This record gives sequence, C-alpha cells and structure tokens, in this order.
Amino acid sequence: MALDASTGLAFERTRLAYDRTLQAWIRTAVSLISFGFSINKFFEVERTPDRFLAPYGISFMMVGIGLISLFLATLEYRRNLRDIHYAGKRSIVLPIATLISLMGILALVSMVVH
Repeated sequence: MALDASTGLAFERTRLAYDRTLQAWIRTAVSLISFGFSINKFFEVERTPDRFLAPYGISFMMVGIGLISLFLATLEYRRNLRDIHYAGKRSIVLPIATLISLMGILALVSMVVH
C-alpha cells in the first residue's frame, strides 16, 4: 500500500525526531565517558583503592553510566523505529552510536587494566 505525501512526510519527521533524540544521548554519553576517563587519568597518581568514592571509583561510574545510557538509548531507538514500521532510508546515527560504544568499552578496559 502506497502512502500519500503527507503521511510519508510524517513518517520522515518522526524518524528524524528519533535520530535527534539518539544524537542527544550520544552527546551525553560521550561527555560522560570522556570526562570520566579524564578524571581517571588526572588522578592516576593519587589512586586510593580502599575508598570506592575515590576519583577512580567516580570515573569508573561515569564511564559505566555513559555506556549504559547509550546502550539503552540505542535499544529504544531501534524499538521505536520497529514500532512505527519504518522501512525508509537508514540514518548514520546507529553506526555512530555503535562506534562510540566501542570507544567507551576501550576506555573502560584501559581504566581497569591500568
């Protein structure tokens, strides 16, 4: 069944709104991941392992929260597109979210290893 022009444009506007929402979550996750990693590197010299709220613990939580929020936002994005049965052109937002997630995982692994 072919959609009329206004319905097709409504689907496109909805997809673009979902894209913008995921982009906002990507921006938030990048901020959390990079700030957490920066705190970890800045206080690497004065690490105090006996206290959880030491700079290491806070930075670890920030990177973890960034990764979890990006993962949940990506799941919601995919679910929303599936719910509206969108079959149009795909956006580059999802691959970017995947690359940012990989960057965050590498930052987390680097923090644990060092």
